[in-house]
Order: sequence, then structure tokens, then C-alpha cells
Amino acid sequence: MRRTARTLLVPLLALLLGLLAAPPSPAAQSGAPHVNAAKYAGYLFAYFTGEGTADGEQIRYALSRGNDPLHWRELNAGKPVLTSDLGEKGLRDPFVIRSPKGDKFFLIATDLKMYRNSSGSWDQVQRHGSRSIMIWESTDLVHWTDQRLVRVAPGNAGNTWAPEAYWDDTLGAYVVFWASKLYADDDPDHTGSTYNKMLYATTKDFRTFSEPKVWDDPGYSVIDSTVIKHKGSYYRYTKDERDPSSSSPCSKFITGEKSTSLTDPTYDFVSDCIGSGSIDRGEGPTVFKSNTENKWYLFIDEYGGRGYVPFETTDLDSGEWTMSTDYQLPASPRHGTVMPVTRAEYDRLLAAYPVSGTSVVDATAKGQKGYAVVSEDTAKVVLPMKPDADLRRLAPALAVGAGATLSPRSGTRRDFRRPQTYTVTAADGTRRTWTVEAVPTRSPVLPGLYADPDIQYLDGRYWIYPTTDGFPGWSGTRFKAFSSKDLVHWKDHGVILDLGPDVTWADKNAWAPAIAERDGKYYFYFCAEQQIGVAVADSPAGPFKDALGKPLVAKGSWRAR
Repeated sequence: MRRTARTLLVPLLALLLGLLAAPPSPAAQSGAPHVNAAKYAGYLFAYFTGEGTADGEQIRYALSRGNDPLHWRELNAGKPVLTSDLGEKGLRDPFVIRSPKGDKFFLIATDLKMYRNSSGSWDQVQRHGSRSIMIWESTDLVHWTDQRLVRVAPGNAGNTWAPEAYWDDTLGAYVVFWASKLYADDDPDHTGSTYNKMLYATTKDFRTFSEPKVWDDPGYSVIDSTVIKHKGSYYRYTKDERDPSSSSPCSKFITGEKSTSLTDPTYDFVSDCIGSGSIDRGEGPTVFKSNTENKWYLFIDEYGGRGYVPFETTDLDSGEWTMSTDYQLPASPRHGTVMPVTRAEYDRLLAAYPVSGTSVVDATAKGQKGYAVVSEDTAKVVLPMKPDADLRRLAPALAVGAGATLSPRSGTRRDFRRPQTYTVTAADGTRRTWTVEAVPTRSPVLPGLYADPDIQYLDGRYWIYPTTDGFPGWSGTRFKAFSSKDLVHWKDHGVILDLGPDVTWADKNAWAPAIAERDGKYYFYFCAEQQIGVAVADSPAGPFKDALGKPLVAKGSWRAR
């Protein structure tokens, strides 16, 4: 057929619209050039768990629940996927980056092991620690080359901590950056006093590196920089390592900066004290963009506490990060990396690390509410379903390990008004029978964010008194009450006590209430500013009034026995 101007225009317009609608490539979000329009299916989380156990300083994997960056499943049953037999034989702070062409991955990590002071004290490992980083390469995130130990820090460095990398289009190379204490040239034994600076070197192959240069030296100790690019600017997040004092109120928290040049030694200030008020202290930030919306996440390691805690923002220039309120991270995650993965990569990772060859690793179904509960010990899968889900012809998709088969096949329609069984056959012929149950659920019973519920049967109804959650630093002030006749349908009775107008001795941290009835009076016990108070009302619906005008149990008035 002869192509007229019109017949040529239509496919060209379709192609243009397709390109405009395509999501950014994995390379674009990991510091590499835009290469393809692969669609993201989730995120990979590489991390370590700390120096408290023998294998805590080795690399673990977790995979997000689809494109939800706040809910994760541990791979390999939470055991390390990469271990070190070189250098200090410990791996901390793993970082993964995709190559510019999108066909290769590099994983780098700190060469350090602190378990039982294997490498020495924290002071010693910053004077006589490793000057090298650990490096692996992979084409699929599952199979990695043998590790190699490559020196990147100068001879006067006492340590080489938390290496990360970012692709720089201008340089046509990766910029690898890390923290080092640099000692005077006339101090070969590193006995003097100095502080950590951020250094960088460039490489095209992670085998040979340029001479290192100082990247960030504000005149005091800084460590753990991480970077993300957005609209031509690089946003850098770094830990302020100073000791807390009146002159450094944001020490031990994260500082945000930006520059249009990745290797610029003088970034512009955006914000500091990131995380303060929500966590006690923070280090090891990792930053990434949402796969599905205009939002960024910053995971901050609350070392000595919960490990990673997620924060989020819709505006990098604002410098305002809000702690996420609904999340389930892996057990004890410490400094690591979150990166987007394609559907093929996601499925490959999920299949590569089953607990055994006969494991079911995941299950999904139409009408599912929440995530499947998979019990390896009992060979049982529970699918939480919406109350109105049709269970008569449900066709759940079950994922099994690489090389395993499933009978009946995944996606087969079956009557799940009663539990159904499946047989998983491993590549070696081993078989195991699994029971899959679909359970309609009405959870959560209350809309919104609530915690610490106290439930009682009072005055012919069931009553729930919870903490009102979702405030930075758990700084809420209000308590509410909910009642039900059938434990299914709940009535919101509104605020029954508000610390601001109703309590004179506390203004925040309204937590963990409990209710009791005596002689027709209802006594409401509550925590506020780490003290315990009591309020009283004639009805379980309130309104409640502070019974004492002071704490029932004041801060410092008791001690443990």
C-alpha cells in the first residue's frame, strides 16, 4: 500500500504518545541514562542487619509487595544472599546500581566486620581500617561474580565507609563516593585527631578508579551520603556526625543539599534535622523515587533503635520529609539500598530464593485484601479476602521456586468456600502438599490510623478506645471512642478527651488508653507526656473530664523494682 502523509502521521503520533506515556527506565532512576521503557513491578532492598550476630554483617535481600515500597518480604528466609571471604570478612552498607545500558548491575559494600569487635574498636577501625571496597557484578541480580576487593581510598585514609555510586552523563563514568578519615602525611601511624570527609573517585568498570578527591568537607565529620537526580539537580543526603550540642542541634541527623553538578564540592543547603522528632538519631539514608506516583522515599537508619524508618515527600526542594505511617520493613534492616526492578527481574528474584524446592513463595487472587500469609512450617497459605469476594470460582496465582511445578496449575478456578490443596514438585522430584484457604476479612475494623486498642463490653455494647495515630513523633493529643453491637459495624463517638483544652499538665503524646467502670462511673486511664492520668464520665461515650487535675502517676515518681 502506498503510504500517504496521513497514513504515515497516524503511526508516528502513536509512537510519540507511547514514548511520552512510558515510565522512566530502571537506569534513569539509578543514576544511569534513560535506555528503555521497561515498566517497574517493584523494588529490591539490599541491606545488612548489624553487628549483633555472627552473620549480621553480610548482605540480605527483601522484595517489595508489588509496587508498594513500604511493605516487604524477606528473600532466602531472611538469611544472607552474599557473604564475604575477603578483607575484614564483613559486609556493611550494600549499594546496588544498574549500568547505563541496563544490562548489568554492580554491588558495592563496606569492608568491615564489628561483630565481637572482629576488626577492632570503632576508633581503631577509623584509624587502621580498610581502604578498599567490596565489588560484585551481575546480569540478573541473582547470580554474582566472585567478589573482589579494590582499593579506592588514599594511603592516608583510616577507613572507607558506606560506598555508593551514581552515573554522571557529563563525565561518562560512575562517580563512587564514600567517607574517610584522612590523617596527616607525617602521621603514618594515624595517631592524630581528624574527622570523616566524603571523598569520590570515578570509574567506568569498577576495576580501575581515578585518584580520589574530597567531595564534602564542611569542617566537621560527615558520613553516609546518598544521591538522587531530579530535573537537572542532584539532591544529596548526608549524616551530620558531630556530637550533639547547643551549637549543633541537628547533629546525628540527616542534612539535605542540592547542586546541578554531581561532583561539585559546594552543594546548596536545602534542609537539616531530617528525621528529628520522629526518630532518636539517624544515619545511612537511602533515597528513591516511587514507581507509581510523584513521591520520593528516604529510608533513615535509626541506629541503636528500630533500624530503617521510612520518610516521604512530594517536593524535594521543600526539604520536608514526613515519617510514613503504615509500613512493614524486613526484620532489623540497616544501611542499604532500595532500587526499582522490572517484572522479569521481580519474578526472577522471587523464584530464586524459596525456603526449599517445594515452597510456595507468594499467592494472589481477585478480591484479595492485603497480602497472603504463607507459613512454611505448616505448608499453609491464607488469602485474606474482601467480605464480598466470590469464593466459588476463585483462581489464585501461586508462585513457586525456580524449576518447581504446581498441581493444579496456578490460576486454576476452584471452589474456595472450603480450603483447597496443591502439590508442589521440586526440580529434584521432591513433593509437598500445601493447603490454601481464602478467608473473608473485615479488617481493619476502624478506618484511619489507630493503635493500642482497649476493648470492653459496657452498657450493652462493645467499646474500643484506641490511640489516635499518624502524628510525627507520636505527638497526638486526642482520644476517641467507638462502639458496636455486633463487633462488625462500629459507630464513631468522636473525641472524648483532648489534652489541649481538657488536661492542664500535658499537651502531647496521648497514648495507650484503658477504660474501667465502677458504681456507674467510667474511668478513662491514659498516657500523656510519659505520665499516666485518669478522667471520669457518666457514660462510656464521654465527655470525660480530668479527675485529678494532675497526673495519677507522675514522671519520676516511681522506679522499677
